[in-house]
Amino acid sequence: MPAATRTDPSAGWFASALRYHRAGRITDAEAVYRRILVLDPGHAGSLHNLGLIAHQFGHTAAAVDLLAKAVAADGRHADWYNNLALVLLSVGQAAAAEAACRQSLGLKPNHPDALVNLGAALQLLGRLDEAESVLRRTVSLRPRDPQAHANLGNVLILMGQTEQAVEAWRKAVAIQPDQPAAQHNLERALNDLGRPDEAAEVRQRAQSNRTED
Repeated sequence: MPAATRTDPSAGWFASALRYHRAGRITDAEAVYRRILVLDPGHAGSLHNLGLIAHQFGHTAAAVDLLAKAVAADGRHADWYNNLALVLLSVGQAAAAEAACRQSLGLKPNHPDALVNLGAALQLLGRLDEAESVLRRTVSLRPRDPQAHANLGNVLILMGQTEQAVEAWRKAVAIQPDQPAAQHNLERALNDLGRPDEAAEVRQRAQSNRTED
């Protein structure tokens, strides 16, 4: 969430809204953001944070609209473009998500979250070679990111590179064991490779993790 600035005429209200937002008082924060927009419809910070709230509560169309207005009003924030991309991906708008990711990366070339989301967008668009390249760059920049490894596995399996996909999913679940999708994909790939004992170990480990939770 962006910080208030002295040049913002609504700075006092915005600072209050941020305090509410960070404290989890979402209804109060939303009310103040909307009050700011009555006076200043182009207040970028309020548009952005209302977009985050809309996404949090599943109002995806509103989230896309608000976040798009936010970056149109103030296009200096890599995180804002990435947030827009994330919401666009959630509704399958891969081309628009790709564009938002590239805007984010134009501002911050090694933004790891934007790279992960760009890889996901390229996968949805069927541009698997590009997706692989982006995700390999991501895991080199952030080797402890389980989602990046999991997404790389997803792309590699589509490319027919099952052994490499297994390696990627193993890394994902080693970093974060509670990843049902990656665990399932890993188990299935090991069975497809004729390694049922290893697949059974993955399944047993997943069941153990669920029991501990």
